[in-house]
Amino acid sequence: MQLEDVLLEEYKTVRQEAPESVGRVQSVTQYLFAAGGVVVTVGLIAGDKDETVGAAVLMALIPLVVVLGIAMMTLEVQRALGARRHLRRLETRINALLASSDDGLSWKQLDRNRTYAR
Repeated sequence: MQLEDVLLEEYKTVRQEAPESVGRVQSVTQYLFAAGGVVVTVGLIAGDKDETVGAAVLMALIPLVVVLGIAMMTLEVQRALGARRHLRRLETRINALLASSDDGLSWKQLDRNRTYAR
């Protein structure tokens, strides 16, 4: 197996990882909203019996859910961005090995060099 074949297989694998990372970010967001709903429900139920306990539950758990959610989302976003960076490096390396006049792989290269009309 030649180096180009190995790099192309790695490119294919990493390219599949990028959309999966975005899907995980969306899943984390959904879990964050669900956890927030559970926390509010628990706070309201606890507030029915004693307002002080309900307020304490809300004040303690809401920031905890938010901090954990932000940490989890940050990790997943970093994973997605890492996959994009790796794809760019692979495209550059594969295109250098192919040594063709046109770019053989340009998916992420075009994404990086894209100019948007205003």
